[in-house]
Amino acid sequence: MPPTNRATPTSPACLFLHTPEDLGALPENHRKEKPPVTPPRPIEEPTLKGSLDPPCVLDPVDQEDLQKSSGDFIKHQDKSTPFGPGLNKPQKINPKRDEHRAAIGIELGTIVVLRDKEWVKSLYVHLVKDSEIEDFLAKTRLYSTKSQRWTCLPESHDELDESELYEPFVKIINVILKRFVLRVKNFRKRQVLRKAIDTHVKNLAHQEKYATIRWSRPDVSVKAEGESFQAPEVKPGQNVQEVGFSNMSSFMEMKVENRDVSPKEQGLQVGVYVRQIFIQQPNRRFVRVLLLTEKHVRLFHFDRSGVVCSPYIDIHKYPYTFIRIVVGLNSLDESVLGLDTSIKWTIEGGRKVDGTLTTWRAGRNKTEIKFQLRNVNPIVGCHDIRGRATQCWSVSDPETGTQYLVKDCWKAEDRVSEHIYLDEAQNLPGVAQMVSFEPNRGETRNFRGVDGTSHEDFHNRVATRIVMDNYGRSVKNFTSAKELLYAFRDAITGE
Repeated sequence: MPPTNRATPTSPACLFLHTPEDLGALPENHRKEKPPVTPPRPIEEPTLKGSLDPPCVLDPVDQEDLQKSSGDFIKHQDKSTPFGPGLNKPQKINPKRDEHRAAIGIELGTIVVLRDKEWVKSLYVHLVKDSEIEDFLAKTRLYSTKSQRWTCLPESHDELDESELYEPFVKIINVILKRFVLRVKNFRKRQVLRKAIDTHVKNLAHQEKYATIRWSRPDVSVKAEGESFQAPEVKPGQNVQEVGFSNMSSFMEMKVENRDVSPKEQGLQVGVYVRQIFIQQPNRRFVRVLLLTEKHVRLFHFDRSGVVCSPYIDIHKYPYTFIRIVVGLNSLDESVLGLDTSIKWTIEGGRKVDGTLTTWRAGRNKTEIKFQLRNVNPIVGCHDIRGRATQCWSVSDPETGTQYLVKDCWKAEDRVSEHIYLDEAQNLPGVAQMVSFEPNRGETRNFRGVDGTSHEDFHNRVATRIVMDNYGRSVKNFTSAKELLYAFRDAITGE
């Protein structure tokens, strides 16, 4: 009997396998005279059919009540929460790019194109003063204030190819980064890096739960260093990559004006890359990337509610806006990039070796506690962009060594938060016990402009965090059919 891949070890009705060793670490009110799950005895499995009590049969009245309750539940469920098929399921090995983009489209839903440019123009104004940009444009050889254009970019013509855009944009991006981002020396005690690299012929490795496309190629990627970035993992037989989805602050995709590519097509292409950033940077709250032509820039914003994009903005006529969004998308401040800075890692040799997660202590005082990560990666992760994006972290108290499970997710705004149910279930046997919670750690509507939240397909999501007692292994780690069935039985009976 194959294990299920959909078990979630963090909800009130979740299933855990308790061994005698596990029970010694459980709270007193969770202990039983005998383990909640019978230890596996594979040799007895042939007689399993006759070893369990037969299921009870509901009388007609109870059956009618159950059917009515089920109907009422479905009737009152808000259809707003998107439960698309997404990509978190088996795919063909190395499917065609078009097939992959089609699946991304189902996952993302509607790609909302904003009506005006004001939201993009308002972004990152606080990062760079007008006077600084004016001084830069007056001195750099890459921009002509007289002709009002970036001089190294080719002019539009019918035969222009996007390959002619890579080198000049890499040059422009790096000059902007050097002038406005990397000017702060010894940021957090050392110089960190932001560097634009031509990656249109480099295979950047994917991380997938199932075998799908194994790599892809953003045109220009910005290599980043910091507490949330690590060098790409190198597997036997693979070449070392300078930049990958695990250590880029952002990327830029190039198109030419003579090819009329719709915002939807553009969004599906960059969505393939964005999905990998969310997977390989697990503390990402949102991802913003740029699509560039020889004349225009378009900003795409991805979060757990989906994607919005700006209309085209003339980079020659509005260089101030262009410079600011390049600076903001590659800031040294990781919170500006859309990273959750409550989770931090120690980087050695380019790789994460240790980390901490800061949250609230138990009690009403809401003081902070910094847990130690027992694993630098989440023990439960999500590979979809839009949705709850549930992630679970194994942590320990640095003073007592007590182990806990931290669950982060983005719940639909109109859904009752899980912590309310867990609070009502305090001290109930057979139910995961909550230690503390943070009910609102951010909302997707606050990441977008007004236009980005007014569309009928936008559904606001709220970030929540719950700290729970640590239990046994997930039910998906069962070692026999009998152990699995006892786990389900115990979950149903509440033992």
